[in-house]
Amino acid sequence: MRKHLKFSLTFLLFIFLAASACSRNDEGLRQRRSDGRTIKDAAGRIVNIPREVERAVCVGAGALRYAVYAGGIDKIVGVEDGEGKCPPSKCFSYANREVFSKLPIIGRNGVPNEESILALNPDVIITTNPPSIASAMQKRMNIPVVCIPIPEGMFGDDVHTALTIVGETLGKQKSCKELSEYIKSLERDLKRRIANVKDSDRPTAYVGGISFKGAHGFEGTEGKYPPFEAAAVKNVVDELGRDGAFDVDIEQILKWDPQYIFLEINNMRLIYELYSKRPEIFKMLTAVRKNRVYSNVAFRFGATNTEMAIANAYYIGSIIYPEEFSDVDIASKTDEIFGHFLGVRLYGDLKKQGYEFKKIEF
Repeated sequence: MRKHLKFSLTFLLFIFLAASACSRNDEGLRQRRSDGRTIKDAAGRIVNIPREVERAVCVGAGALRYAVYAGGIDKIVGVEDGEGKCPPSKCFSYANREVFSKLPIIGRNGVPNEESILALNPDVIITTNPPSIASAMQKRMNIPVVCIPIPEGMFGDDVHTALTIVGETLGKQKSCKELSEYIKSLERDLKRRIANVKDSDRPTAYVGGISFKGAHGFEGTEGKYPPFEAAAVKNVVDELGRDGAFDVDIEQILKWDPQYIFLEINNMRLIYELYSKRPEIFKMLTAVRKNRVYSNVAFRFGATNTEMAIANAYYIGSIIYPEEFSDVDIASKTDEIFGHFLGVRLYGDLKKQGYEFKKIEF
């Protein structure tokens, strides 16, 4: 009996020591989480996170962008591959290129390298990946994973939801609330400027050169184009009843014959190639004959650059409604917007590299 008891005690002691040894690797991690709190993420998941988040990584399109918007770059300990090596049109990444280029790589295109993340021992992971992936990742790595939405527009609830959740997660509630209020003020300002424009007086416009799944030329367009909607412009492609980016036939563009044309300057090479081969197409368009062709700067680069989308709306408004936007200097306004979102003025950098708002000549 004593022999069995001795064996049992020895076995229990062995189990205890083994469990203690297994837990040593994440001892620091669990210590940081002992004084925790809960947060409800965009998927409705209740996630336990540390009371003070000091180390974070972001996974998936748009996640890191909102950490930057929140003013939380000081808490980011690793980034996905390619961050910090982007052109100015990916504004948040370009603005922080010196910091991002020195941080460890923790994944690519929304796919995390879990071994690299574990090595960095973050307090939390912020992601735009689906909740099922987030939950599985959290279970495997024993790190809290917080989901935020991927805002596609400029002024939608998803923008404010993403800011609120990231602010709560990183302890940046004040800066996120201020930015959220600023975004709402821009929305009100745009609505105020176009409030007296009758639907019948709204001009028609076409946007081309929209990138989606790669570069597209003149035929690449977008239904429910957010800057058009914010600036009270009739998007000719909306009669097709399609949302998002797609290609249209050139013959259809000729039938629409929009009063204004806006082209994403990022893809002008493809558009000029078409012009060199078939100049007659452009000469048939009223907007071209009347010199009403202008640039837009692409605002989708790994999800939506909200600040650039809003700047596009102000530029479109200033072109189509010059009286209502007579006090808007687009360079100054763009820098003002960037200052609130990113803490830096970038329009000069954009312009130097060819990403600017201007009239386009054929």
